[in-house]
Amino acid sequence: MKKRKRLLWILIITGAAALAAALVFVSWTKGAFLPSWIQWKEKSLDVSGMAGGSGPDAITLDRRQVNVIYNSESVWQSPDNVLVQDFLWCDIDHDEENELILLCWRIGRYGYARPFWVDRDEFAWSQHIYIYDWQNETIHPVWMASDIGMDALSFEFNDTDRLIITETDGRQTAWDWMSWGLSMLREVRAGSEG
Repeated sequence: MKKRKRLLWILIITGAAALAAALVFVSWTKGAFLPSWIQWKEKSLDVSGMAGGSGPDAITLDRRQVNVIYNSESVWQSPDNVLVQDFLWCDIDHDEENELILLCWRIGRYGYARPFWVDRDEFAWSQHIYIYDWQNETIHPVWMASDIGMDALSFEFNDTDRLIITETDGRQTAWDWMSWGLSMLREVRAGSEG
């Protein structure tokens, strides 16, 4: 009888521990333990009639996912494994057509295009900038950056300074598309530690 009770308690404790571990793992993969400084935006942008060539009708960011609307239908959504902090609709590559730019988080530094010298991608959250083109009435990937290597609190775009990234310490840097990928042009404002 004592052995049965002991076995029952072992099974209950093991089951509870396994359930707790599964809950923590699922919460972690959904972003529950990401840094608290992240400012998750929610917004809707009416793209129709905007300068910058053709494009969708609207772009929304709700619950960390971007949705692109064209002819009253959703034609593209950001991947489930990518949590979107903010987005921009602007001409980053100087082709007179706007691109969709995501400031986002995902597990892993590289994704499918990891360098040949890296055997295995990290299983940790990292921040990225993804750039997409609008072609044939939907969104197509152009540039999917590896981990950006900074804590980007926010980003904005203007025709003078291009892409301005603000880090958590207040440092601001200007970035632009220079033939392939984003390159830092200059520091706009030093951070509180600099």
